[in-house]
Amino acid sequence: MRPTDEVQGILNGAYRDAKDKGHEYITPEHLLYSALVFDTPRVLMEACDVDPDGIRADIEGFFEKHIEIVQDAEPILTEGWQDVIERTVLH
Repeated sequence: MRPTDEVQGILNGAYRDAKDKGHEYITPEHLLYSALVFDTPRVLMEACDVDPDGIRADIEGFFEKHIEIVQDAEPILTEGWQDVIERTVLH
């Protein structure tokens, strides 16, 4: 099964964000961070009275505090990332 363009964009964005920030790992938080620039996830969050930009700011704080920075290395997929992808495929 092939992901929709929006889902593929979220996956690509999560990788690109991790790589551009020099993060050692790609985590589920990268997926959420990336998703919140796309229309569908933003609309869903706003419908639940959640501020997508506030969540993105909180995730940036998480990145600064918990994600190691490395130079010129490919980000490593965490088990959490792999679990999210596996569960998505199952659904």
